[in-house]
Amino acid sequence: MMTPGQIWVTRRLSDIIDFVEEAAGDISIDDYPNFETWMVDVFDSALNRLGDEGYTDENEFLDKYASIISALEDIFKEQLQDFYKSEESELIGESFDRVLDLYQKVNKGEELRPSEQSMMRAFKKFVDKGGNAEDFEYSDDEDYDVDEREGEKFTYDVMDMPMTYTFSEEYQDGDEINYFGEIIFEDDEFLGIISTDKRGFLTGYDFYSVLDEDVRLQDKLQDMQIEDEVMNFFAEEVIPILRR
Repeated sequence: MMTPGQIWVTRRLSDIIDFVEEAAGDISIDDYPNFETWMVDVFDSALNRLGDEGYTDENEFLDKYASIISALEDIFKEQLQDFYKSEESELIGESFDRVLDLYQKVNKGEELRPSEQSMMRAFKKFVDKGGNAEDFEYSDDEDYDVDEREGEKFTYDVMDMPMTYTFSEEYQDGDEINYFGEIIFEDDEFLGIISTDKRGFLTGYDFYSVLDEDVRLQDKLQDMQIEDEVMNFFAEEVIPILRR
């Protein structure tokens, strides 16, 4: 014997098929933690699109809502699962393709934007933890193990001109440790890294201006003959705090 939900769905099946397909295409899987929650929203959206008089009568409809959803699952679940998995695979492929593009930029000597640097670091962490590179997924809105030191500021007055370094993230490459951050100096903003060996000894630094990527902080400091002072600031005040 058919349930009330099965009877209700069967009578409207031709229209429901079209609306379920439309809803599945319109509702992005990005906003859902799993397939089940996405599927229910697809069904609700399809029912809303149906505009059926029996559906708009809320009191009458709520009595058989559960059995309607169950009936829709019986009919559409397998097809929607296939669609959901294909969308997941496409997203995974997109993330991995973006990483490959970024590697090509690096190999060409091109500068990466901060958001691109974040993606590269997230990818390396994922692989270092044993993840399959092709399974890497990335979202610009997701928090990837935010460093508790992020946002820590260090200020130094050089020739009566304040210089402020703000730490963003640590990244290890072999025996080298890189401290990504931002430096504000002389009405300009510079992005880049302070590099050390594993013992914490300063090995170098590289910062470029956000106003003109061809302008390097190190060149400016050398021209002003204050590079030694600034490197001492990095070595004596910044690195010891970040290594704690």
